Amino acid sequence: MEITFTPDATFEGAITGVSYNGNALTASQYTVSSGKVTLKPSVEENEYLRTPGTANVVISASGYGNSTVSQTIQAGTVETLEVTTQPVPGTSSGDAFSTQPIVKLKDQYGNYCTTGVSSTANVVATAKSGTGSWSIGGTTTKAAIAGTATFSDLTCTLTTSGNGKVTFTSGIKTIDSSVFTIPQNSAKVLTADTTSNSVDNDLEITFASDATFEGAITGVSYNGNALDASQYTVSSGKVTLKPSVSGNTYLRTPGTGNVVISASGYGNSTVSQTIEHGAVAKMVVDQNITAPANNGGEFVQQPIIMLKDTYDNICTSDSTTVVTAAKEDGGTWTLTGTATATVTGGIATFTDLGATNATRVSNAQIGFTATGLAKVTSATVTLPSTTPPSGSGGGGGSSTTAPTGSVNIVVNGETISAGTELHSTENGKLAVNVTVNNKVIQSKIDEAVRNNKTGQQNVFQVPVADTRSDIVNFELTGDIVKQLETNTFDVSIKHNGLEYTIPTKELTISNAAKELGIEETSLGDIKIEVKIAKLDDSVVAKYNKVATKNGATILFPPTAFEIVAKTTNSEGKTEYVNIGKFSNYVERVMEIPADVDPSKITTGIVFNEDGTYSHVPTEIFQKEGKWYAKLKSLTNSNYSVISNPITVESVEKHWSKDVVNDMASRLVIFNPETFEPDKAITRADFAEYIVRALGIYREGSQHENEFKDVSAKGDRTIAILIANEYEIVAGYPDGTFRPDAIITREEAMAMYQRAMNITKLEGTDTNRYKSYSDYNQVGSWAKTYVQAVLSANVLNGTTPTTISPKSNLTYAEAAQAIKNLLVESKLVNR
Repeated sequence: MEITFTPDATFEGAITGVSYNGNALTASQYTVSSGKVTLKPSVEENEYLRTPGTANVVISASGYGNSTVSQTIQAGTVETLEVTTQPVPGTSSGDAFSTQPIVKLKDQYGNYCTTGVSSTANVVATAKSGTGSWSIGGTTTKAAIAGTATFSDLTCTLTTSGNGKVTFTSGIKTIDSSVFTIPQNSAKVLTADTTSNSVDNDLEITFASDATFEGAITGVSYNGNALDASQYTVSSGKVTLKPSVSGNTYLRTPGTGNVVISASGYGNSTVSQTIEHGAVAKMVVDQNITAPANNGGEFVQQPIIMLKDTYDNICTSDSTTVVTAAKEDGGTWTLTGTATATVTGGIATFTDLGATNATRVSNAQIGFTATGLAKVTSATVTLPSTTPPSGSGGGGGSSTTAPTGSVNIVVNGETISAGTELHSTENGKLAVNVTVNNKVIQSKIDEAVRNNKTGQQNVFQVPVADTRSDIVNFELTGDIVKQLETNTFDVSIKHNGLEYTIPTKELTISNAAKELGIEETSLGDIKIEVKIAKLDDSVVAKYNKVATKNGATILFPPTAFEIVAKTTNSEGKTEYVNIGKFSNYVERVMEIPADVDPSKITTGIVFNEDGTYSHVPTEIFQKEGKWYAKLKSLTNSNYSVISNPITVESVEKHWSKDVVNDMASRLVIFNPETFEPDKAITRADFAEYIVRALGIYREGSQHENEFKDVSAKGDRTIAILIANEYEIVAGYPDGTFRPDAIITREEAMAMYQRAMNITKLEGTDTNRYKSYSDYNQVGSWAKTYVQAVLSANVLNGTTPTTISPKSNLTYAEAAQAIKNLLVESKLVNR
């Protein structure tokens, strides 16, 4: 850069220095000649002259005033390119880049060419192959504006699958973008076959004809199962699926699944395809007869006839075929009852067939016919000549009588006839035994899951119609339980004002199978039996005596709930596994008798082995004019509800009055007479409060004691060991628990958070902790616990802006937080 002036040898000889923008230049960074001073950016370390901008050049000369001029320095010619915004391809081949690239030009000194000769230079974008190849489209040449080339409509079209780059060129300078995956061609829009979509026919999946796509097809799958090349064909505008090909079980099973067509260079093309059962091809005896219990009676087990297609699928759409039953053998007897049954959902269920005969008949058999179908016959049975003696009903053991008829099962709100009620006596009590027809249930479960478009909880309900029995035994085979578990069903059994709801994953069928030595493939060999039973009068009297002694009143007949898994081993013996402990709360709903004031109910209870009882979380609610108590527990046992109002005198004028009285009435606060609300709570008492609140306290239960300072028979020992077993509390490295130590508020929050893990409570106000000015006092070990508890509104601050993490937790604060935990977990009423 030349700074010129009128030649003046005296001035030129007097020059002592030159500066730019206030920065003195060294003698090597400028030269003086006749009529000019030349500034030299090229000299090393001359960063002042290498930076674009406008500033004063000042020439100092001995005997002269400073000579000043404003000098603008522009960027140099382009030397390098920089991709400041990397290109991101669109979704499909041929789409515009979803993020268009931006390229900036730099001179040799790293200045962006915002000024100067290169500020408007052209930048050209070209496609560069990587593991794949592609072509670029759109406006590929862009003139820079102030040294920046902004592309706006570049497109990326696949040639071969893989990755690639964009090369940007300006003059002889180039740079490549980051590597990106070349997008596939768009998936094809497929149309499912809805006109001939049964297992009897080929299924045609159609699309717009495209020879390139058709030639690129590499595979087809249905419902996640890959089809081999013989099971489908490709032609112009369609892929034909062939159920008739041997071994093609996927396409021979009714249901709805996705057909996915994979093609090289294309995204997966997907359509939902429903496959229907085929035409009725045969009848099958699904449930055989068993002989009448007495002469002239009905068959104890009534026949069920199933209509099936060629591939043994139930023809569920058939509800018109009439199946006729007739005596098949040559014996002397007469078939009685309704001899015809109209198919419903592919199944004909006979309900009152029986036999009359004068003498004992061996090999009695029934034949079943229907128009256009081959006859099928039942198993043979022996008809009795005399009526066997009935069970006495007054002693031990069991006896079975004839079935009362079919049972309605409700699957996601749809009622079907799919089971049988059979009466028996158990230890002198009338029992009703409910079993279901597996074939009917299996297809109905699949149908219900397919039709559940809303994501609501799947429910399998068993409303037991019998009202006389004291005992209900409901039975499912292990394979049905597994199917229900896989589809996240709850099983609900209703009987005489009781409803017992069990999430099927809590039946842990795979664990039961392992304990029973049954392979996963043979789950049908296991029976899961759910029992609901009224207790013996002598046991109820004992419970009432204990309750009265404690000032409480039992308001609902104590009821036993049991679940067992059982199987018959190779020696013919029955083996059992008790399913009595759950990982999630299981619900029992009890209808409150009409003569009981629902406001008097304080809590549900579980009876301990010694006749005492403990709290279980309970909600009281009204539905359709009736009042109910919903008990939630992590175990099976005997349950009821009580009235147990308690007033704690020490909190009469305390802020915690309502919550303390509530927790005492619920049997959570075990020491109402000595309760001191403002006293710091001990570790032992806190453990007792929390396990009682969660409904996991069991008087007389046995637990491992790993603490050397917790005595085997201490007042709080059981609670401490249960809390430790459920990982709510832990000991110290020296093997102690320190039961009499007091708890800080942050320590308590750690324990509340572990209790939240049991109730599956997660907070939503995740930023709440930020509103407390002393949150920075929380120990690093406790921060995640404190955040979780605050976000769930379990423990509140000591003031609106402080949580006092190092302060001791009081008994009243502990009770309030426990109530909050139960309410927020939806275990008790607010």
